[in-house]
Amino acid sequence: MVDNRQLRLTTVALFFVLLIDGISQGLIFPILTNTLVSVHAHEFVAHLSMGERNVLYGICLGVFFLCWFLGAPILGSLSDSIGRRKALLICLSGAALGFILTALAFLLHSLALLILGRVISGFTTGSQPIAQATIIDLCDPAKRARYMALIILAVSVGFVLGPVMGGFLSDPNIVSWFSNETPLYIATLLTLLNMLLLYSSFRESITAKHIAKINLSSAVRVFISAFAHPTVKILTVLFLILQLGWMMYQVYASSYLAQRYGLSITENAFFMIMVGIGASLGFVLCSVCEKRFQARTIISTGYGILGICVLLTLLIPGPVFAWIIAIPACASLALGYTFIMKLYAAQVGADKQGWAMGIAGGVAALVSGIAAVVSGVLAAINLNIPLIISVCLLFIGCFLMIKWRARYTQA
Repeated sequence: MVDNRQLRLTTVALFFVLLIDGISQGLIFPILTNTLVSVHAHEFVAHLSMGERNVLYGICLGVFFLCWFLGAPILGSLSDSIGRRKALLICLSGAALGFILTALAFLLHSLALLILGRVISGFTTGSQPIAQATIIDLCDPAKRARYMALIILAVSVGFVLGPVMGGFLSDPNIVSWFSNETPLYIATLLTLLNMLLLYSSFRESITAKHIAKINLSSAVRVFISAFAHPTVKILTVLFLILQLGWMMYQVYASSYLAQRYGLSITENAFFMIMVGIGASLGFVLCSVCEKRFQARTIISTGYGILGICVLLTLLIPGPVFAWIIAIPACASLALGYTFIMKLYAAQVGADKQGWAMGIAGGVAALVSGIAAVVSGVLAAINLNIPLIISVCLLFIGCFLMIKWRARYTQA
């Protein structure tokens, strides 16, 4: 445990790391939507049919999340071994390289570079679980949910800024020299500045033990190890179902709105902005709900409201309604997600928090990759199918969460 001043300094440093994490996730959605599936699609996909573009859109998003799945458990365990700061610097270095390669892909009209940039970005997008583990290292256990909500709030703020950068800074109708590469260059600069800030201000929260071996198979083994832990196993299955329902909505909704209503890149950025605002609002409410409700109640209610909002997005036409309904949808998701993270933390000791958060990050990344690829394939058949599946998964997950009888004394 550290004093309040050190905790505040560490939280500020982590806030900016996670701001970049959120920006890197939100930035790419309007850019990929505009270049691959909108009516303004980039010339290097002009020869593809709309169905093929949907599949390509799913692959470009899915490869990022699937590589995140492989990298998150490695980085989580690595942070337990070499220290949180070094692991976070690895994450930021990968983010910067991913931005540069993606910018080059648009300049050179190269799908290979585009996918490579997404692969590198995905492998090093592990800052959120590491930051969560750091907060667990430092803070009073009674305040974990509050501080974890603050950390995730930082990602949400980045998730608001990302679409703003991706949508507005790439629109030549706003400034003539804006292009797809402009927001990527700016994000690279911010990442490099963030590396300097982290290096100079963040004091290590744990004592490094040894240099861990980097092995891709270890990511799968770490993920599988969750199923050897009685309560983590059940929680992981429930989280997988709920997170898959959420990601079928998140990764596909931008493409869905662009194709259904013919939105421009700037108009489509508004949806992702509403996603970020809603998530930020939800995380602010976490400390209030923590004092009044059990974790299971918050989780099932949050994801249940999300399911209703996705259903309404399907039933009520108009992009403006879809933008508005994204706020309560994502606020509810933020509540449910935060308390699932709290349950993960409660199931293990202090020496395995990096492992637990790595598992949670791995689950989130795996189902996100699956959701992106599957949504792209299903959208080629019918635009509504991915969102219908999202609603079904969310309601099933909520029902199972209500039925789950677990010990919450530590949560």
